[in-house]
Amino acid sequence: MAETPPPPSNQAATTTNHTGAIIGWGLLGVATLGFIWFVVTQLGAGWEGRENEAQEIVQNYKGPEMQYTLKDQLIEFGNQARAKGRFVGTFAWNTTQDEGPLYKVTLVWKEDSATQKASWMVNLEDGSIIPDGEQAEQFMQPPPSS
Repeated sequence: MAETPPPPSNQAATTTNHTGAIIGWGLLGVATLGFIWFVVTQLGAGWEGRENEAQEIVQNYKGPEMQYTLKDQLIEFGNQARAKGRFVGTFAWNTTQDEGPLYKVTLVWKEDSATQKASWMVNLEDGSIIPDGEQAEQFMQPPPSS
């Protein structure tokens, strides 16, 4: 009979070099971190520091039934209050970035001895304005007739 060769021995010493796999996975990790950094920095790019633009959008808002822009309507609002013997004034605007193209524009003023506040959310991407509360909604309506 023909002799069959013996089965291979599992006891043979085999050496494997893992250097290539380590370098490959390391480069993949570095590339992944680089990609994440790139995406994060690009998503926020271009929207920072545009507070003045957001504030101008709110101040220049003129609704369909409004005779004046919002900024000019504040003057009319103050004039009507003074005609009735009340004080309305000391208007102060403040704008902060919320997230990405979204900014919050706040108007604070004195009405007699009380401090009042109205806020709007502005989206610089599409120029939309959303009133944030009843005070802001009232300013976006035509002032009542004297």
